[in-house]
Amino acid sequence: MTMKYFTPERWLRFQDPRDKQVFFSAHEEWQEALRTYRRKLRQILRRSPNRLKRFAESECLHDAMVLAIWQGRSRLNVILRPDKPTQEVVILTYTLLADPLIDHSALPPEYRTKHAAWMYDEIGTEKRENGKMAFTHTVLLSNGWEVAIRFSRFDFARRKVLLLDSNQQSMLSMFGKPSSAREA
Repeated sequence: MTMKYFTPERWLRFQDPRDKQVFFSAHEEWQEALRTYRRKLRQILRRSPNRLKRFAESECLHDAMVLAIWQGRSRLNVILRPDKPTQEVVILTYTLLADPLIDHSALPPEYRTKHAAWMYDEIGTEKRENGKMAFTHTVLLSNGWEVAIRFSRFDFARRKVLLLDSNQQSMLSMFGKPSSAREA
């Protein structure tokens, strides 16, 4: 399960603005992928649970700082601090159908950051063995991780922060067992 529209390779092509022709071509390619994805997302959201639909239509997490990720038996939780000045955090909760898959090397080392910020994401669907619908959420983080989540239920919330560590470093925890991670 990898991204179809917004790929690390596509993103890397427009990171060097020195060659304007290459940069503008890559930018147009990204914009076309965005238009195509938005059309597909509209179809997906028609048959999505209300909370996933509301999240996709109302939240923009681009450049949000990942503060914590943790996995329980059947749930994955993510806490993010949005990029725009706010006293809120966003909490995402997924009811998992499988352990998340993590590609720790989705970006070359020279493009990775020490912290993890939300760069871009894709929501998708898959058919399960029982014929029911599974949802997917694939996210590229600035530390180079591509995280692929397969889930049946989703929820999110914005909460006012009363106390946040003053250095506001991201705190990433490893997902599940080592077998859940895939190396590039």
